[in-house]
Amino acid sequence: MESSSPLFDHLDHNDPGDSTLNRYRYQHAYGVILALASVRKTAVGFQSIYCEHHEDLLGVTPDLKVHAFQVKTTNGDKWQTTTPAFCHAIARFIELHRKYGEQVARFHFVSNQDFSRVGRDAQSNRDKAKSPTLLLDICKDTTLEAYPEYFLDACDRLTDHCHCTMEELLSVLKRTVLVLGPSLNGFMHELVAEHLPKTLGTTEMSIESASQTCRELLELFTVASGLPSDPDARVLPVEQTKSGTTTVEAKRICLEQVQGVLGRRLQRSRLGALPDDPTLETLEQSKGAKRLIKKLQRGGLDAQVRTMQRRKTTAFDFFMRWQHRNPVEAEQALQAVQAEVERCHADHHVRISSEHEVFGRKLFAAMDKEFERMIINQPHMIYNVGYDILFGVTAMRTEDCILWWSEPFDLEEAT
Repeated sequence: MESSSPLFDHLDHNDPGDSTLNRYRYQHAYGVILALASVRKTAVGFQSIYCEHHEDLLGVTPDLKVHAFQVKTTNGDKWQTTTPAFCHAIARFIELHRKYGEQVARFHFVSNQDFSRVGRDAQSNRDKAKSPTLLLDICKDTTLEAYPEYFLDACDRLTDHCHCTMEELLSVLKRTVLVLGPSLNGFMHELVAEHLPKTLGTTEMSIESASQTCRELLELFTVASGLPSDPDARVLPVEQTKSGTTTVEAKRICLEQVQGVLGRRLQRSRLGALPDDPTLETLEQSKGAKRLIKKLQRGGLDAQVRTMQRRKTTAFDFFMRWQHRNPVEAEQALQAVQAEVERCHADHHVRISSEHEVFGRKLFAAMDKEFERMIINQPHMIYNVGYDILFGVTAMRTEDCILWWSEPFDLEEAT
């Protein structure tokens, strides 16, 4: 076995590939966070998001204003104005400002690490000059008659690094926002447990289905962040494509795409053919259970009431677990089993109901024998489910008033 080899006894801490990939996934996950917030129409709602196009992410509002996002991850100390990666991000923002001016409404610096936070009343001017939060606070303060010396010192270092004028720097800083993002090691958990449940309707999802939804959304941003194959790139002029494979549109994720993923996942997670969860109410009190009891009793099947109720619960739990593993296959299996149960009932009902006034017991016995035959001779027709599952689905369809064990009657008037 592999686990018995020394090669697999310990993690290799010298291979950085998994760490690098995780940092890229963090960037893509932040794109998902922006998309989900846009679906909820909270804060700034984007109609589309571009990946690795001018910046890590570009969010476009309905009025075509652009928000630029630099997403940085680090295991180091808190961000300071002297941190090289911070200076580089500001330089990138200034380049974008030079090209597109006020069309870029906001510049967002996002990171898993917090920023050095120093108040104006701090004693050390050196510490104040290194605080990004204080830098932006003073820059946006319209009540100041003159900038303090420590602020000017920080700006001088940034203008030297960015090769820009003070006017250009201030224009960018006034539109810059610092964002503390999710943790580097817990961003997927935050997506599944916090951001997705806040989105309308997704509270109905199981943890497994929510995780699958987040992975599917993440894949949208992963593909768009690369160089996806785009048939348009084969016929457009070379200046309108990148590396001969990608056009600008291939970098774009529309809000409708995100909503489509959510809609499909919600539809699968509900598995609409299932009845109400029988575990949420006692078997005797639920409306479906009352219908089942009345119909079995009218057909002379009093002795089967408790057994059929238990089988219904067993079948429900069985398909719910299957759904968590593979929603599409679970729905196909449920529909196939329902179809076979209804066919079996119909075939025997025609004959037996014409021969007997009270026919529930004989119908039940005939279906019992038919189920046994199917399990032995045609298991593929019923996705290899067992005897209890077949009768559990029979109970579900009885509750849904698809199957009857006597002549139909008014369930509301029956006692």
